[in-house]
Amino acid sequence: MEQSTIFQVNIARQVQSNANVGNVGAICKLTKYCAPVVCDIGSFIQNKQIYLEVPSVKSIPSGAIIDIPCKADPSNIFNITYVCTSTGEFQPHPSDKHCVPTVETG
Repeated sequence: MEQSTIFQVNIARQVQSNANVGNVGAICKLTKYCAPVVCDIGSFIQNKQIYLEVPSVKSIPSGAIIDIPCKADPSNIFNITYVCTSTGEFQPHPSDKHCVPTVETG
């Protein structure tokens, strides 16, 4: 399918992913129970981002952009911008170490 003016269509038929089906106009993979795509804030905790001040919400919707304060250096607090992608992943990934204390060499 190269282009379309239809933004939402009804499901005409559901098939198993291994089924052979002909005359298909579009295939869409839906989330479990057709729930909206969201990014889980808990992924920052799971990746041990202890210097990020993560919001108290549990998730943010796909397409949302959030700025999370980095408090690794209390004298230089700055925001890191994260985007919730259409696949429900944060970009940059929460495992990326963008918020770490500066190491003083002496």
